[in-house]
Amino acid sequence: RTDLDTPLNIETMGFHDKPLEVPAHALASEPVKESSAQAGSGGDTSPAGGSASTAAPSAGSASPSRSPEATARPAATAPRWEVKYQHRRTAQEVRRCKKGKRTDIKPHEWDKFGYAAKEEVLQRPIEYDAQTVPIPRVKRRDITPEWFHKEFACKAQPVIVEDVCDGWPAMERWNIDALEERFRHVPFKVAKDDKGKKMRTKFKYYADYLRHQKDDNPLYLFETNMDDNGYIRPLMDDYEVPDIFPHDWFSLLNADSRPPFRWFCIGPK
Repeated sequence: RTDLDTPLNIETMGFHDKPLEVPAHALASEPVKESSAQAGSGGDTSPAGGSASTAAPSAGSASPSRSPEATARPAATAPRWEVKYQHRRTAQEVRRCKKGKRTDIKPHEWDKFGYAAKEEVLQRPIEYDAQTVPIPRVKRRDITPEWFHKEFACKAQPVIVEDVCDGWPAMERWNIDALEERFRHVPFKVAKDDKGKKMRTKFKYYADYLRHQKDDNPLYLFETNMDDNGYIRPLMDDYEVPDIFPHDWFSLLNADSRPPFRWFCIGPK
C-alpha cells in the first residue's frame, strides 16, 4: 500500500511489465479516466485522497487516436462558379430540369470541366480529312429551285444556302429580349426525363438561365409543339418556307401519323 507522503514509483508497481491498454474508441472520444494504483500483497486500494493518475500509454501499447482530418467526411464538390440569377425562382426551375434530364450527375456538377472558361473549346478549328469534308455553300440569289433540286436534293447532299432568311420578320423578332417580352410566361420544353416526359419552364426563367449559365452541356430550349399550342403558334408568323422547298411530302400523311417537322431551338454558344 502506497504512502500518501511517499512519491509514487510506477516501476515498483509492475506497470513496465504490462502496459496499460485502453480501447482505441475511448482514446478518440474521451480522455483516459484516473485509476487507483494497487500495490502490496493485500491488494488494498489507496483511499480516495490517495488515488494516483496513471500516465498515458506508450506509443506501441495502444491504437493511436484518429486525427480530425482523418475522420472528417469529404466535402461535396462545389460549383466552379456561383451563378446568380435575376429571378428568385430561376435556380429552382433550372435544378428541377437538370435533375430530370440527367440522372448520372448531380445538378451542381454540370460545370465541373469548366468548358465555358476554355476558349480553345469554342474556337477549335475543324480538321478536314477524307471523312470530314466541308459543307458547300451557295447564295440564294445565284440558284433556282430547279437547280437546287437537281444538284443537291436528288443527290441527298447537304448544302448551306445563304441569304434565305433575310426577308423574315424573325430576323428582328427572334432575339432573347424580344422573345422574353412576347412569351414571358409561356412554358417551353427544355428537357426530357428518362421516361420520355417533357419538362417545361417559363421563357423568362430560361432567358435568365441563358444569360448567366456556365454549364459544360447546357440546357437547350427545343420546342416541337408549335402547331397545337396557341401560345407558341405566333412564332409561325415570323418566317415562311423558302421556295426551294416547293413540296411538303409530309402532307400526304394524316395528322396523327405526321412526325414532328418544325423545331424551335435556342441555346447558348
